[in-house]
Amino acid sequence: MQSFLQEELGQAVIVESHSGASGIVGTDAIAKAAPDGFTVVIVASSHTVTPATNSKLPYDTVHDIAAVGMLVRNPFLFIVNAAVLEKYFWNSLRWQNPSREISIMRRRELPASCIS
Repeated sequence: MQSFLQEELGQAVIVESHSGASGIVGTDAIAKAAPDGFTVVIVASSHTVTPATNSKLPYDTVHDIAAVGMLVRNPFLFIVNAAVLEKYFWNSLRWQNPSREISIMRRRELPASCIS
């Protein structure tokens, strides 16, 4: 990303990593940075749920920051404990909508980018 931005903007781009707390650390840094137009942050999709899961954020997600654009689409995986899967989870889904076809994706079928 850094080299692409440097080429597109025709000027140096400095990357600082402020990782931690599901993106709260980096987002707080951008919220408190001088509004110079040169300081940006790239956040993960967890940013969208953080206000709902953390009532004591050091910034206001509505007033202190603004979205510029989407860089990538991020796939979400719905996961459960493997022992629970057949016994409870699929039966619950079948009960809610019996006519819907349900498929299971095992770990070996997941793209490598989804497995840590």
